[in-house]
Amino acid sequence: MKRKNTTTVHIAAAVWFSAVCSLFLISHRKGLMTLNIILCLINLFLYYRQKPEHRKLLSVLSLLCLITAAVWLIMGSEYAWYASCILSSIYGTAELIRYLKLNISVWKRSFTDDKIYWLLHLGMMTLLMYGFVRLSLLSFQPDDMVRRMNPQAANITEYAPVTEEEYAGNFQIIRNIQYDTEYPNSVFNLMRSGKENAPLFVWFHGGGFISGSRDSEDRTQQFFAALLKEGYDIVSADYALAPDYRYPVPLIQAERLFLFLQDHQDELQTSTNSIVCGGTGAGAEIVIQYLCAAYNPAYASETGLTPVAKEQLKAAYLVSACYQPQYSDETNYPLTDFIMYQQSRSYYSCFSLHESKDAKRADCTAYITDDFPPLLIADGNTGTYTVQAHRMDDLLTERGIYHETDILDAPANNKNLIGISFDTEYNTYGVVHGKFLQMLRDIGITQ
Repeated sequence: MKRKNTTTVHIAAAVWFSAVCSLFLISHRKGLMTLNIILCLINLFLYYRQKPEHRKLLSVLSLLCLITAAVWLIMGSEYAWYASCILSSIYGTAELIRYLKLNISVWKRSFTDDKIYWLLHLGMMTLLMYGFVRLSLLSFQPDDMVRRMNPQAANITEYAPVTEEEYAGNFQIIRNIQYDTEYPNSVFNLMRSGKENAPLFVWFHGGGFISGSRDSEDRTQQFFAALLKEGYDIVSADYALAPDYRYPVPLIQAERLFLFLQDHQDELQTSTNSIVCGGTGAGAEIVIQYLCAAYNPAYASETGLTPVAKEQLKAAYLVSACYQPQYSDETNYPLTDFIMYQQSRSYYSCFSLHESKDAKRADCTAYITDDFPPLLIADGNTGTYTVQAHRMDDLLTERGIYHETDILDAPANNKNLIGISFDTEYNTYGVVHGKFLQMLRDIGITQ
C-alpha cells in the first residue's frame, strides 16, 4: 500500500524540529527561523498543488508560522519568535496526526514496513512534543532550571562568628565581616598584608549571579597570596544570588560594601585611598558597572548608585565579563549560550534579554569615559565571552584608555579549551594573574 502525502508531513516535522532547536540554540535562531520560512513556503506550494485533506487548516497554520517568523526576523520581537515556535508545534502536530489518520489502515495488516514507518512517525511526534514542552517551560520561566543547576547555592542571613587566622603563611585573614543588614550574603573576608597604608584590592567572585562565594575559587586564593606579597590588603566579598535576589541587588551591595570600607578604615586598619577592583564572570560585571557609575555621573543617575570618589578607584581586573548582558548568548558555544541566556533571564527577571530594560541598563559600555582607570581584559576561547572581550578592547582603544588584554583565542591557544573564568589548570590562570600584577607595577600602584 502506498503511503499518502509523506512529503508535506516531513517538511512540517522539519519546521517543528527547527522551532524546537531554536529554543535551545539561541545564537542560531536567525538561521533556523529563515529555514522555517523556506520550508513553510514549500509546503504552501505543495498544498496548492496536491489539495490534500484539511488543506485550508494546514495552509493557514503554515502561513501563520511563516508570518510570525518573518516578523521576528524583521522586528526582533521575542514574542513573535515564541509565537512562531508555538505555531510550528501546532502545525507539526496537525500534519503528523493527519498522516497517522490517513495511514491508520496499516494496523489491519500484518507487521510490515508500513507499520514500522507509522510507528516512527508516532515516535517522532512524541519526542518533538516532549522536547518542545520541556524547553518551552524554560523559555517562560528559567528559575526552576537555575535552582536545579545550583542546589547548594544559598542566600544566608545568619553568619558564622568573625574569626582571625593565619593566611598563606605570613599574613592575617579576618573572616565573615558583615557590611550590610538588608540583603543576604553581605559579608566579606579581609586579608591584611601588614603594610601601612597598603592599596586595597576588592574582589567579587563569579558564578553567573546564581552561584559561587568568596571561598569558592581555589585558583583565586593563589592570586590573593601573590597580591599580599606585593603589599596589598584584600577584600573578597559575597553578594545575594538569583533567582531569590535579582538585578540590581548585587550592584547595590557593591555600593554599600565600598561605603562600608570607606567609613570603617580605622576599625579595619585599611585604607581606601587607592582601590583596585577585580572579578570573574558576574563579579567582573559588577566591577565594570560600578566603575561606570563612579566615573560617569549620568550612569550613576541611571542606576541610582552613590559610589566612592573616582579618584580612589585606580585600576580593575576583568575576567570573562559579559559587558553587554542583553547579549548573554554570545559565547559561540550552543550549550553555554543556552545556559548563560537562561541564567541571565533569571537574574534580570525578564522574558527577553534583548528587550529587557534592566539588561540594557546593565550594558554600561556607552558610559565609559575617556578618564577611565587602567583595565586588564582577560578571557578564554571556549564557551565564554571572547567576542565581547574583543569588542571592549576595541572600544577602549578607540577612547584612548590605557588597558591591556589577555584574550586566549590566538591560534597558539586554540589547541586547549579555555573556558569561562579560565576553568582550567592554574598554569593558564596564573600567567594572566602575573600580567595584572605587572600592570599594577607599571602604572605605579604597587610600590
